[in-house]
Amino acid sequence: MSKDGINKNTIDITENSSKPLILVAEDDVIARTITTKVLKNLGYQVIAAENGQQAVDICYAEHPQIILMDGAMPEVDGFDACQKIKQASNKSISNIPIIIITALESDEAIDKAFAAGAEDYIPKPVNWHILEHRLDILIKKLQAEKSLRQSEKRYGNIFENSLTEIFVFDAASYKFIKINHGACKNIGYTATELSELSFLNITPKLTLVQFEKLVKPLSSGTEEIIQFETTYQRKNGSTYAVEVHLQLTKFLLKPAFVAIILDISARKKAEEKLQLSAKVFSETNEGITITDAKGIIIDVNPAFCKITGYNRAEVIGQTSRILSSGKQSPEFYTKMWRAINKQGYWRGEVWNRTKNGSLYAELLSISPITDEYGDILHYVGIFSDITHLKHQQKTLEQMAHYDVLTQLPNRILLADRFTLALAHSQRQNTLLAVCFLDLDHFKPINDTYGHETGDQLLIDVAERIKANIRTEDTVSRQGGDEFILLLGSLDSLAQCEKLLQRIIASLAQPYIIDEHVISISASVGITLYPMDNADADTLMRHADQAMYQAKLAGRNRFYLFNTEQDQQSIKKNIQLKEIQQALSNNEFCLYFQPKVNMQTGKVFGAEALIRWKHPEKGLLLPVKFLPIIAETELEIHLGTWVINEALQQLTYWQEQGILLEVSVNISAYHLQYPTFITDLETALALYPTIQSDCFQLEILESSALGDLKLINRIIKTCTQTLGVNIALDDFGTGYSSLTHIRNLQAQTIKIDQTFVRGMLVDPNDYVIIDAIIGLADSFNRKVIAEGVESTEQGLMLLMIGCTEAQGYGIAQGMPAQDFQNWLINYVPNQQWLTYAKKNWTANDKKKKLFRLAMGQWQQHFENKILSSLDSPEQWPILTRNHCHCGIWIKRARQEQIFTDTWRLELEKAHNLMHDIADELYNKYRKTEINQAREGLNEFQLAVRNMDSILEQCE
Repeated sequence: MSKDGINKNTIDITENSSKPLILVAEDDVIARTITTKVLKNLGYQVIAAENGQQAVDICYAEHPQIILMDGAMPEVDGFDACQKIKQASNKSISNIPIIIITALESDEAIDKAFAAGAEDYIPKPVNWHILEHRLDILIKKLQAEKSLRQSEKRYGNIFENSLTEIFVFDAASYKFIKINHGACKNIGYTATELSELSFLNITPKLTLVQFEKLVKPLSSGTEEIIQFETTYQRKNGSTYAVEVHLQLTKFLLKPAFVAIILDISARKKAEEKLQLSAKVFSETNEGITITDAKGIIIDVNPAFCKITGYNRAEVIGQTSRILSSGKQSPEFYTKMWRAINKQGYWRGEVWNRTKNGSLYAELLSISPITDEYGDILHYVGIFSDITHLKHQQKTLEQMAHYDVLTQLPNRILLADRFTLALAHSQRQNTLLAVCFLDLDHFKPINDTYGHETGDQLLIDVAERIKANIRTEDTVSRQGGDEFILLLGSLDSLAQCEKLLQRIIASLAQPYIIDEHVISISASVGITLYPMDNADADTLMRHADQAMYQAKLAGRNRFYLFNTEQDQQSIKKNIQLKEIQQALSNNEFCLYFQPKVNMQTGKVFGAEALIRWKHPEKGLLLPVKFLPIIAETELEIHLGTWVINEALQQLTYWQEQGILLEVSVNISAYHLQYPTFITDLETALALYPTIQSDCFQLEILESSALGDLKLINRIIKTCTQTLGVNIALDDFGTGYSSLTHIRNLQAQTIKIDQTFVRGMLVDPNDYVIIDAIIGLADSFNRKVIAEGVESTEQGLMLLMIGCTEAQGYGIAQGMPAQDFQNWLINYVPNQQWLTYAKKNWTANDKKKKLFRLAMGQWQQHFENKILSSLDSPEQWPILTRNHCHCGIWIKRARQEQIFTDTWRLELEKAHNLMHDIADELYNKYRKTEINQAREGLNEFQLAVRNMDSILEQCE
């Protein structure tokens, strides 16, 4: 444990991942390991915790984006840990979404999870597809929140630098969420202090009941914006009159009020002292108009002139219609005067026009001035220019429904239009094309030219798409370089294809940005509704899948979704059911391939190989059915069946006095299955007479490429606790062979047959085998070669230190009853035994190796010369420095095996052999086949000459 209490060994972070960081809190090591592996396979970064308290500590240290929390854990359980995290004062901690995963399925457990603050609840055993789907939904939500935060940042300067007070507060609790600089400066609180207060805390004269009555039109949707006056109280206790413009919207995906505040203290005083103070009249920032009882203007203040552009002389004697914009209907003015006459005042928004013709918005208040008898003497109109407020309001609306960069509809607006488009398609009986468009190789644009250029390119792409679609169509940016197109009212697929061809061709034209000529293309996936009769989310997913097919097909094209993948899935399900039925019907059997010690001739073991006795297709090899069941429950069932059958056969043979080691192959998925150790222990217990060290598990080296620590723990348990042997199969084909042989406690290394098959013709394969044998010897591991097909291969293996082998050169796999007959009649390879009995000097071994390689090379070359031109027979290595003999001679020179005289003679003979071989090769290639074959005698003489010199070398 580290000093901060976090076990660093449980933390495993995958670098350079594009997906979020997930914390897995699980006390069960196997469940934790499997969950971690599944998430990594899905591309996520993963941190693991062993208990609830450790999960809390990791949250503060690593700040994961998502937490998967086991409910039942010792000490601090998942529910308590969830509650601790949600109660954290640090918002970046308390806002982390948490999914509770537990075997408790009661309603009480579910209520407890959500009461603790969990975002979701998934029962055990976990359905990985459901978990992946839930995570995908949660990530999309996080991305949406991130997009909104980015939008907020983009418009942050407008918000923060505005002198107008702007408050954003929660629509449920009324607590402040966001406050601009102007508001903080005026009210005297810091943003942090205000975040602990609600709107009602700074409005002492406004009660909760009064406020809820005021906002009821917003909550009910009857009004989009309301205005009212109240009093604000500063931090120092002083108060000031304000006019509040309040709108209900969504902020960070939650309902929130946006309050734009006008400090109307000055205006209030002006209204109160209008008849007494000409100074207030002339210096106020609000425009003031005074008319007679008939509406004729008799005076205006300087602010009026500043806002409207008219000087005082131009408006005196005119009516207010001189400012009319035409945007308000006659009915609007009728209602306004009715309110003035009935209520004694009117307040509202009016769009007017300045002298130069530009529109401006004003917040106008009209009050009549009466004499002592109540007769109207004048009308006073006081107004503020709120054009900038209207622009800010429009900006907020834009942020809520449109992509900030391209001004295209965002996900929220797209969802609304998707619903309308589907309804229209159903009503009009037309096709709706849902298209997923992704730019090809967009990332290098950002990397090469910078993000500003990349942003401008996205803007230009959006404009080109809009220019090529119809007015009734919709294009939406989904983020990054992804766009969704809804093309409705289509009569045929051909009509859709024509539209998309035009769009793709347009997007492929060069872009000129900051004097850079940039070329880019687009890949588009399409699905057609109602041909693809699915809901909106599924249609988008199908279009996305089709887009990836377009990329795989070469990009710069479109691809129509079809149900082939679904059909393949159905086909696979049928195959799985067929294999399951075959297992139930006892159609599988085991074949056994012998393993021998070439040095002694003894048969010491056999590898169990599964076969399917198909009632219609005959005997099927594993390649025909094992890939179908890969990483399914059926793979576990079939693997367990193989283990039990092999143990049963081993027991029978031991009872017959046949003492052999039997090995079975175990897949990586089966090996890491949670119940593997328990199942193996149970199987061994069923056959108590077996010595467990006579049973061997063969693990593909590639199995260890995943979680090396987990694999090693499993291997140690198998060997040290259960007593079975472990072999690393196909060794040398993985990427970390040295790491595996050093860290994994496997007793035996199996050399992959591809190297054995090529060792006589390819020096590289020989070198690899030689290195593997050296590694096995250095780490005290046994080594066995598989795929031995000839006596020569066996001899070469014996010469370099490998004594154990299996392969067709010994025997093929066979049923158990045939294996016993073969064992009775088995005759060891006499050449192997003869070689093993002789005491070879180092030089003698090297000469023997040279002769084997040369003989193989000669035979290979002659076979090719004697074959027809269309024969698949391959040429041996013709480059004299790279063939087996050439490399052998080079080593002899480096190691000074022979005297210089003999070595030079040997090199001369080797070059002569290759000169003749090259001449015959060239004739063969020129179709002078008969002449090439006639030259074989001279070639054979050259080979015998080289062999003779080798024999005499000292």
